[in-house]
Amino acid sequence: MIYLIGGTARVGKSTLAALMLERKHISNISTDVIRNLLDSSPTQLGLKALEEDKKAEVFFPYLLQFLKILQNKYEDYVIEGDLFTPEQVTSLKEKIELRCCFLGTSNITLEDIKKSDPKSDWVSNLSQEKQNTLPEYFIKKSKKIEQEASKNNFPYFDIYPDRNASLESAYNSLFS
Repeated sequence: MIYLIGGTARVGKSTLAALMLERKHISNISTDVIRNLLDSSPTQLGLKALEEDKKAEVFFPYLLQFLKILQNKYEDYVIEGDLFTPEQVTSLKEKIELRCCFLGTSNITLEDIKKSDPKSDWVSNLSQEKQNTLPEYFIKKSKKIEQEASKNNFPYFDIYPDRNASLESAYNSLFS
């Protein structure tokens, strides 16, 4: 089974994938790794330079091929990331056996974002103005994902106010 964990940044997709590895021994990869590979390849796909709404569209054919390969090689595998949409997953389900869920947040602060990945300083590298708009951006993107997930009949989990309980619920939904 292919498991997809989608959603906005910094909401626990990697944490959920790590839980699946720990409890079920299912390997995982982030779409960030695939994107970085494609962006640093000789053909340089250029995903980082694209507008946010275009990234998933350009990435989709690569994701589809990757999932087809995984499905033929592995019994179970987890892909987590923010480079696919609920609408795209609906299309994928026609070609690939998979289960998915989406994560988001209805409330997040700049401190929450910084704490979610203490090893990474990407937030600090942004201008103060950009940093100040991140929480609102994540909440707005989460709302959009929640609406699309509902429209396409996929489970959506809001990590606010109890991140751990929400991740546990998401985990259970993938194996129910």
